[in-house]
Amino acid sequence: MHQLTVVIIATVLSFPCADFSLAQTTYPDGRPSATLRMDAKDQGVVLKHGDGPEKCDVLGAREALIFEEKGVYHLFYDGSGPKGWLACLATSKDLKTWEKKGPILDFGKPGASDSAAACSPWVYFDGKEWHMFYLGTPNVSGAPDLIPSFPYLTLKARSKSLAGPWIKQPDVVPFSCKPNTYYAQTASPGHIVKQGDEFLMFFSASMKRTLAIARTKDLNGPWAIDPQPIVSPEEQVENSSLYFEPANGTWFLFTNHIGLDGGEYTDAVWVYWSKDLNSWDARNKAVVLDGKNCTWSKKCIGMPSVVRVGKRLAVFYDAPGGNSTSHMKRDIGLAWLELPLSPPLAALQAAKSIPVQPPSNGHKAPVSPDADKDSKAVPLERMRQVYEEVKTPFKYGVVIRGEANQLVDSPSVFRKDGQWYMVYVTITGSVGYETCLARSADLLKWEKLGKILSFRPDGWDRWQRAGYLALCDTTWGGSNELQTYDGKYWMSFLGGALQGYETDPLAIGLAWTKTPTEAREWTSLAENPVLHRDQPDVRPFEKVTLYKSNIIWDKAKTLGSPFVMYYNGKIKSGYEKIGIAVSDDMIHWKRYGKDSVVANGEDKQHGITGDPQVVKMGDLWVMFYFGAFWRPGAFDTFACSTDLVNWTKWTGPDLVQSSEPWDKTFAHKPWLVKHDGVVYHFYNAVGDQGRVIALATSKDLRNESNQGNKP
Repeated sequence: MHQLTVVIIATVLSFPCADFSLAQTTYPDGRPSATLRMDAKDQGVVLKHGDGPEKCDVLGAREALIFEEKGVYHLFYDGSGPKGWLACLATSKDLKTWEKKGPILDFGKPGASDSAAACSPWVYFDGKEWHMFYLGTPNVSGAPDLIPSFPYLTLKARSKSLAGPWIKQPDVVPFSCKPNTYYAQTASPGHIVKQGDEFLMFFSASMKRTLAIARTKDLNGPWAIDPQPIVSPEEQVENSSLYFEPANGTWFLFTNHIGLDGGEYTDAVWVYWSKDLNSWDARNKAVVLDGKNCTWSKKCIGMPSVVRVGKRLAVFYDAPGGNSTSHMKRDIGLAWLELPLSPPLAALQAAKSIPVQPPSNGHKAPVSPDADKDSKAVPLERMRQVYEEVKTPFKYGVVIRGEANQLVDSPSVFRKDGQWYMVYVTITGSVGYETCLARSADLLKWEKLGKILSFRPDGWDRWQRAGYLALCDTTWGGSNELQTYDGKYWMSFLGGALQGYETDPLAIGLAWTKTPTEAREWTSLAENPVLHRDQPDVRPFEKVTLYKSNIIWDKAKTLGSPFVMYYNGKIKSGYEKIGIAVSDDMIHWKRYGKDSVVANGEDKQHGITGDPQVVKMGDLWVMFYFGAFWRPGAFDTFACSTDLVNWTKWTGPDLVQSSEPWDKTFAHKPWLVKHDGVVYHFYNAVGDQGRVIALATSKDLRNESNQGNKP
């Protein structure tokens, strides 16, 4: 029932089929996004608020619900009047001219479940009378808005006619919120379908918003709620309206998606599809209406309901217009879909002839070329979207050089208090790695601040201490800030006791600080090294040495633990792969899986796959990494995963490769950030200026400095 929105990252790939395309919106907290579009054609506003009887909608009209009886369309909507929100009615014979009838329900008595609001009615005709299930609540926000607040309850009324009068049935309690369940705060009504001798209601539930099924054989009796919602609460959807397409035997469920951009609000109408009312695959979804195709509301799109009108499907919705996300002063809009409806995946398949494999519901989805080997492969078109999002064709140039007789390497970047900071490593006179800090106001010009991991007098890491940021915000285009655990900022580092350039054996340690923006020595853990080649669970790919690591904080605990480390290990000289370790406390680590998860050059048992950086784009994990010697040169590329274990490698153009004098030998070891719509790809360049740190960008920024470098 909340009206919510977002557009953080959006990539659209259009196909010859006019109404179907690929689209992805990525949200700051990583909630799933729809990767397909099934665009409705917007007609615009059809019912304005403000002129209803007795000022019933003087402050707004929303939650449009459309039904037809004897050639007359009945539009129930929530009207915001002087005393609060009530279900109102407007009627029309042509969906163009509407007659407002005013409220059809009144507030309940003090103490009643609908004493503060009685709205959002769903109705069902059983052949004899109409049954209404409406939302009631005793709680609202302050005047004058008086917006309904939790708990949202499902209440009952009945009538001989859609136009009323409606008689409340306070003795009928269909179902209620239940503590410690997925419907603890919301159990509000939705679309009702009869299947056999059973009625199914697709109701809205929350702690996190989702849709679920309640069942009954008696519309005047209690309903039983399914133990699990139809899709994961991570989908963040609410409200339901269903349409059955007889041409292909498919159900289409229209719903609101809740986005996030400073606050939550409904940003789109989504549709899911299934052949089976009792089984829904969250992957089978598409955007129907949002700010891209709505003609008058560019951010917020409210609750949908649908009705068939001849050879088209009418999609009613509410919205505040412009860039507003307010609950108030909304109007009712109308958009259209041509019938018969078809799942957009089938249209994409026909348009592009993409190789497919059948998912669980029998529809076909585009997949990557190696999908026959790996059922969890990321679709090829999704991989292409990622490439288009992250590619950086403009070489800005060198941003950090070493001092005399010094090489620099391995950048990782974070933001704090409006400033940018880079952690990078140095090697002076071929002695070994140390770690330093630099600062920037614009990501282009950098000031060196000093060392943060230095050589030690003795110990396992005396001469090698190459640090890499840990627990960065993984949200693509997000804050780019470091997260604290146990009140500390963390870093993993490559350590070794011998002098030279990455002299074996090397192991992985952890260090922490409370002042990450200052050039002070970080504190190493007493438990170091946390991973090394002599541990009993070491795997074949890391039996010689361990290299760079990237630790992410996966609060969903996808792999059973919150902290996940990706690192490359060496089997033999010139052959490296990336594997996983996990931890519950950032101190004690255990290896995950029997082998590596990303590897290349396996046919020749030669080549480097290394230096991973993992970010999240919506529901997709993306790993940037460098490759070398399994084909000529050293270059940056990426892989994608939905579960952190099964990774689909990109086989298209490299993200960065040698092209300029300063990176003519190698262009590798990535760290990418997106800020203000621009992608910054920092990498280690080896060329005519030695080993330096360079930058490539998605936008040509050469005019912002004196670099003058070619793209």
